[in-house]
Order: sequence, then structure tokens, then C-alpha cells
Amino acid sequence: MFWITNKPLSIVLKVQFVVTFIIASGIWVVLGRYVAMSALMGGLICAVPSYLFALMVSRHRGYVAGDAIRVVLRAEAIKIITTLLLFWAVFKFYENVNAIAVMVTFMLVVLTHSFVLLISEEIKK
Repeated sequence: MFWITNKPLSIVLKVQFVVTFIIASGIWVVLGRYVAMSALMGGLICAVPSYLFALMVSRHRGYVAGDAIRVVLRAEAIKIITTLLLFWAVFKFYENVNAIAVMVTFMLVVLTHSFVLLISEEIKK
């Protein structure tokens, strides 16, 4: 995460990767490795595009609002396209995919984004 210069984004990414691995590890113990791999993929489908978004936003070095908006919109488009491609790849190429594990882990990792930002804002106050 050392290429990410935006501190809140860096924190969110770290939490997303940690939550992904915690969920996958817990599922491995309870339901086995195939379901755990599905959960891991579900979490990574959220975390990897978020990482790409943060990289693109962190590289921006301008002070003009219009440029910043263009960078964020371009980064968001890359994030959405990457997410869709990763979902397609998982369901197309992973034979033992557990759709419930993929979707639930994806949703939980997406939710961490909002919770981490709320918590970090409360800590600042």
C-alpha cells in the first residue's frame, strides 16, 4: 500500500484486505477450502479494483478541480470495469465456485469501506 499517498484510502484498503482474509480463513475452518477460495475471490473482487482506484487517485498532482474530477471519474470507471471483469472471470473459470460465498464476502468487504471511513472520521473528532 506504500504507493497510496491518500491516508484514508490506504486505511480502507488495508482493512478490506484484512477482512477478506479473515472471512476466507474462518470459512476454510467451517466449510472447507473450495468455499473459502470462493470467499477469498469475492473479497478480492472488491479490494483489487479499490486498490487500482486508489493508485490512480494518488498519482494525481494537480490543483484544478476539473482535473481532479476527471481523474476520479476515470478511476471509478476503471474500478467498475475491473470489478465486472473479475466477477466474469471467477464465474467463468473457477469450476468449484460457491456463488453465495463470493457474493456475501464481496458485500461485506464493500461495507467495510463505509464503516472504516465513518470510524476514521470519528477518531479525528
